[in-house]
Amino acid sequence: PGVQFQGTATQSMVRSDKKSLKLDVALPKLTCVDTNVSSTALGFAWRAWRRDDSGVYGDASPELSQELLAEYTANPVSCRLPVDALRAGTTYKFQVTVGFADTMTINSSATTTIVVGSQALVASILGGVEQAVAIGATTELDGSESYDPDDNDAEGAMDYAWTVARVLDDASREDANPLLSATDTTQSVLAFTPTTAAGWASDTSYEFTLTVSHGAR
Repeated sequence: PGVQFQGTATQSMVRSDKKSLKLDVALPKLTCVDTNVSSTALGFAWRAWRRDDSGVYGDASPELSQELLAEYTANPVSCRLPVDALRAGTTYKFQVTVGFADTMTINSSATTTIVVGSQALVASILGGVEQAVAIGATTELDGSESYDPDDNDAEGAMDYAWTVARVLDDASREDANPLLSATDTTQSVLAFTPTTAAGWASDTSYEFTLTVSHGAR
């Protein structure tokens, strides 16, 4: 039997994608019959490896254990990877061997490489893009719903950095970060009280920016 993966030899995706690795399989035109083959029913054997930092392919467990790979290839002419099945920033190699099911001694194989890219972090501030705050009122800007779509626990906790700028009459911005000098600007929630004594002005617009980072990103 002949077998090949549909698509290019190297395919790209991100962790939050579903991915189907589909096969094209063809039976040969048999002019003679191997005495060890009693039927033309096909058998499929799937394997997967993960490339390490040194470029060497090895065991892809736990995300592609034999049990999970068997689940993803329940229909053996494709490997259906669900959302979040693979690690971000990682390269995998998949191989399938197709043979006559009786013995699998007459077979052929195909391989494909899957490169899982990294996705941009998502910074989010609750409460909408415009909020009204009174001078002297305790205020909280909540960025706790910011997230990493790659969900890479190995990179540790998310880091947060808040900045503020004053919006001028001509719509330009002027640095106003000294107004937050007494405030912890590295938490997911920015808590502060705008007072005239601290330099905040009434009837003035301020633009807050939340920057999130995670590990090397």
